[in-house]
Amino acid sequence: MSIVAANAPVLPTWNFPTSWEEVKKSIDESSHAQREPRDDVKLGDRDASWRTDLVAVTQFAASGFLYTRAGKSADKMNQERPPLSDVSNVKMNDPLVLVPGWTTLPEKFDRVVDQLLASDQNGKRPVYLKEGQAFSDKECLTPTEIAADDKVFVAVFDTPLDAPDKSAPQLNDAIAAVKKSGHDKVDVVGYSMGGLAIRKMLQDDGQKLDQVAMLGTANRGTRFATLAKYIVERDIGWAMSLGNINVSHLPALSWLKAWDAQDPESNPMLDDLNKNIDHQLSGANEFLSIGSRGLSTISKSWGGSEGGDGLVPHSSVELPGLPTVLLEGRGNKQHGNLPHDSDVFRELTDFFGWEKVA
Repeated sequence: MSIVAANAPVLPTWNFPTSWEEVKKSIDESSHAQREPRDDVKLGDRDASWRTDLVAVTQFAASGFLYTRAGKSADKMNQERPPLSDVSNVKMNDPLVLVPGWTTLPEKFDRVVDQLLASDQNGKRPVYLKEGQAFSDKECLTPTEIAADDKVFVAVFDTPLDAPDKSAPQLNDAIAAVKKSGHDKVDVVGYSMGGLAIRKMLQDDGQKLDQVAMLGTANRGTRFATLAKYIVERDIGWAMSLGNINVSHLPALSWLKAWDAQDPESNPMLDDLNKNIDHQLSGANEFLSIGSRGLSTISKSWGGSEGGDGLVPHSSVELPGLPTVLLEGRGNKQHGNLPHDSDVFRELTDFFGWEKVA
């Protein structure tokens, strides 16, 4: 099978099993599925085979099940208590750029943006940054000038599938646009793979930053991405449909697959970043990595799990020398809900030194 990227981005819809019975059904189907074999594919140190396919699909389905179950629990909680309804309004010191992750649309930040603008002391609107230009709308169709009181910015990449090597230069242009408007210091929050985009920008000696916070960033990759990459490259079509993943996702999945410090080839991109973490840390005045460890997250090659956010295990959030906070609990501690988790917002308030206001 020749791998050709799709022309238009297709975002995962995460149609994973909703019960263990459906997971078992997926396991059974994996041993009978018809596919075009690609025997050059490996899953870690395992050669491609029907047995390896079975391992990959089983863990992939189980990981998706755990993730979506945690998401539904968070949704139920948010219906009972609106997100961020129990946090204080704040006054920011510096402008803040919110950096999206893989498949993240601008709407992901709507709740935290609304909270930051609630006090009327951080500007009156969000500003969206794309290709070094400021826009007043999420679609980036209406150009605008950055006003003196604008403090809340959202980076918008060319596509929500852009891997860090593509998104880092775009982020560099976004930061430059904010600085050009008269702000000497700029803070950033990188959500998920957005944290890797920040690190890649700093690795390439891009714009200097004041404070950097990362939310649920897989600094050591994830087992989920390893499995997804294998399934796409192995062309297991029905399994790909579970998460609506396809070949256009391979660049990002290559960045996000699990990294073993003892095996540089396990993930050459993360190996380069992680072995040069000190250089990246020197590009900002302060760093903080925030993650969760309250949800079961598949992380082992044999299918075992550890605490995490349902997608990123807590061990992946941490790196030597990188200040880290790991939050307990469930609910919005699920990966997809981290940007509007109340405890995350409180950590950001303390880290950035935002003033609490009425």
